[in-house]
Amino acid sequence: MKPYLPCCLLAWMACTPVAPTPPSAPPSVEGAPAAAPVAASPDLREFGWISEATRSPTTFTALLADDRDGWIALHANDYERAADRFETPTSRARAEWMLALLHHDLARLTGYAVETFFSEWDARSGLPDESAATMIATLGSFCSESGALSGWASRCSPEAPGFAMAQEIARGRAPWDHVGVDVYGKRMALHRAARTSGALDGLLAAAVQPLVVEPVGDFERTFFDPCLHRTLADHWTNRTAMSLGGEGWRAMAGFSDLGLAGSLFAPWLHASDLDSELRAADIPGVIGARAPSLRRLGVGTNPHAGDDPVSAREEVASLDRGLADWRASLSEGASDEGLAVLEDLRLIERYRQEYLTTRARYALLAERPRQALAYLEAARDPSDPTVGAANSPVLWALLAEAQLHAGRARAALDALHVLSGTHPEVLGLREVVGSLAVLRGLDRTGDSREE
Repeated sequence: MKPYLPCCLLAWMACTPVAPTPPSAPPSVEGAPAAAPVAASPDLREFGWISEATRSPTTFTALLADDRDGWIALHANDYERAADRFETPTSRARAEWMLALLHHDLARLTGYAVETFFSEWDARSGLPDESAATMIATLGSFCSESGALSGWASRCSPEAPGFAMAQEIARGRAPWDHVGVDVYGKRMALHRAARTSGALDGLLAAAVQPLVVEPVGDFERTFFDPCLHRTLADHWTNRTAMSLGGEGWRAMAGFSDLGLAGSLFAPWLHASDLDSELRAADIPGVIGARAPSLRRLGVGTNPHAGDDPVSAREEVASLDRGLADWRASLSEGASDEGLAVLEDLRLIERYRQEYLTTRARYALLAERPRQALAYLEAARDPSDPTVGAANSPVLWALLAEAQLHAGRARAALDALHVLSGTHPEVLGLREVVGSLAVLRGLDRTGDSREE
């Protein structure tokens, strides 16, 4: 498979000026020969943003010219850089939305990892009374987005640091509302700053340091902040809404009013797909997984009955057949400039990965991890084992989540290791997944107990 070139979008734009608007035709003269019939204009919306960019490269180039650096970064899946470089707020919202999705995924994964690790530790030997483990479990449960405290807060010792915050959480208050001078109070102050003023620097700097360090014999036990990604997800969701002039995650409906800027590189092909799915969705992150346009690709939009990876692979095969037909149709009669947009920027491959990662998230939320793994393995470009234009950070985050749900903690750890190359803030998540892998290995004899 041809690898992505990091600067392919930049190079294409540098060599492709925006074509001037052609002059209008002169008025007809009575008695002059009839003009030759004009060929029908191609349907720019036939294949959504893929055909719009391919069949009207001047429109595509004009869009990129308005926010050149932002679109280059978004094409490279560098969401932070894109959010920083976009000048137009509504275009910036596209990068902010991707950051919101990424951290929602990581928050969900953190919650599951924390719940699983501390539950298995508790079942094995019981959590030490003097340890901060129960407090960290309480925080992780609250910030998992599931809202299931699982009784951890009521088990915190009155003598342990953070007990007052645990009591507040048990009464339904968010941990970042807690004010105190201990390690928890200081960290929650950074969360409040991020949530109220948008100041992320302090929280991100603290994210690579343990929240609690406690001596245990000849070594130290460390616990990281399990609420980091929840706060980052909420921050970027709010930023998206502000850039679009709305409130909450449903403000993304504003993308449907932006033309090509609202759909380019997205998992939805048309504004109509976005509008249709928003009417049915009750959580962010699944928009694009069941778009009406998918029927034209031979892909069903109804959920599967069970966690069957074979049916997921059959769905991917249908998708690939449909996309091959689209590629042939777009290539036939395309201008040289349009063909360059399609092939050099790998628009079909980009849509394919965006769709499959969204479909994988949909499967995970429906508790079908084996199907999610099938989608993600099909989506992953094996030519580049890093985060970049070939493989998005969202893909690696979802791959870690699917692997962990499938009982493969070490494989989840591998995916998080790749993600940490561009997102060092996942260090705390790596630590808890690594601890889970070690815990499960304590009783292992011979081959690994993991699937």
